[in-house]
Amino acid sequence: MSGVLDDMLGISRPSLPAPVTEPVDPSPFLGSYRRSEQISIDVRASGDALVAAFVTSGEVATHIPSFTTPLTYAGGTTFLLTLPPMTERIAATFLYEDDDAGSASHLALGTRVAPRV
Repeated sequence: MSGVLDDMLGISRPSLPAPVTEPVDPSPFLGSYRRSEQISIDVRASGDALVAAFVTSGEVATHIPSFTTPLTYAGGTTFLLTLPPMTERIAATFLYEDDDAGSASHLALGTRVAPRV
């Protein structure tokens, strides 16, 4: 995608942050987020890591089956993940409606934002 933006519009997409090894408290990010009526994202702990389970239904499920992907910590409230069948990582950033206290209220993936449900 970044090559298309560069070639057609002369716009370079910002580079993704590098994964970091510092520990992170996963509790503010755990929970369910709804991207649409047919796509929900369940963020849960798996061992000492986080995973995102994308659950699809309806028309979307006929094109994209449900899947689970690991979340790699990249600092702050940002994680990296790969959405099949893509091979390039994208950023998943947890957002807070009011402040950084408590649980994240939204999950931003690319240009879409999914509220917590």
